[in-house]
Amino acid sequence: MTRTFQSLLVYLLAVGCMAALATASLADSSAVEAPRPLGVPAENAAASDDPVEAPIPVRVHVDPAAIPELVEGLDSPDYRTRRRSSRLLEHSGPYGVEALTKAAHGGSLEVIARAVRILQTMYITGSDETVDAVDRALEDLKESGPPTAAQQAAAVLDQSGELREQRAVARIKRLGGVVKYGDLMADLRNPGVARQQMLVLLGENWRGGEADLEYLKRLQTLVTLYAIDGTPGDISLEAEAGLARALPHLKVQRRSRACLGVGGSSEPFAGCIISNVNEDSAAHRAGLMPGDLITEFGGKPVERFEDLVKLIYDYRPGDRVKVAIQRGGRDLELEVVLDGWDAALEAPRRHP
Repeated sequence: MTRTFQSLLVYLLAVGCMAALATASLADSSAVEAPRPLGVPAENAAASDDPVEAPIPVRVHVDPAAIPELVEGLDSPDYRTRRRSSRLLEHSGPYGVEALTKAAHGGSLEVIARAVRILQTMYITGSDETVDAVDRALEDLKESGPPTAAQQAAAVLDQSGELREQRAVARIKRLGGVVKYGDLMADLRNPGVARQQMLVLLGENWRGGEADLEYLKRLQTLVTLYAIDGTPGDISLEAEAGLARALPHLKVQRRSRACLGVGGSSEPFAGCIISNVNEDSAAHRAGLMPGDLITEFGGKPVERFEDLVKLIYDYRPGDRVKVAIQRGGRDLELEVVLDGWDAALEAPRRHP
């Protein structure tokens, strides 16, 4: 009985100790500071010795007035301050991008590294407006930032190349541009890797301005840009020169509003020979075939493929035009009803 009583006593003492510890823990928890509102300056919040990082909501609003303090926090000797500043700045939008760019231009090596890392995160997770701001910031740092910042910004742009192109393509399409893919070409960022060539058409439905042509510069496999004369897609010569500097392999093809839907070449002394006919194009519906030699268009002589391109400038979508051809030694005359470019583009080849 004595041994049983002793065991019961030990058990009761253990339970009492555990209850006392739990009560003490609950009492101490009231001293832990609740996370201060996002974007509230530190001087307006009570100090805390809480070693646990307060969670940052997935979607937060950071007061632009608090951004300078957060940027200063990137250089704090306190890890928690640096980490919290970084996490909040990731949600700071275009205002934060501007402040981070300035910090990367004139900060310490540690601040530069943290600022560029935050910009990279914003580039992946930010809104369209934020992504555009980050893209400009990284380009700015790459071109004119301190050597360390320039190197890191270039690395981020290179690593984000595929995502960058995907977002640029999506934006071009939303603005009314037409994007098509064709034959394989070498990936300039990854030697030995082949990617599809890209073609972009800016015509009747283009709603962008010249500033939006920056999206084209992000398309490393863009080889042909069709700019349709007399439409919103008729870009200036100055804009064309800017694209040429950014994409040396790009060819800008200026075309009229009307489209026949053929590709061709001008062989010496051979005339205007059709090399391909787009499916469901004006030429296809009229019966033109690869290998046909076009001798007249609208009653005017055609000696080279370039002549055909120039003659189409006299017409508009929906016009009916007589086309004289030679096929297999026979002379034929066909009638075509010309398409508009936005509706006619089917394949990334040269179309007059």
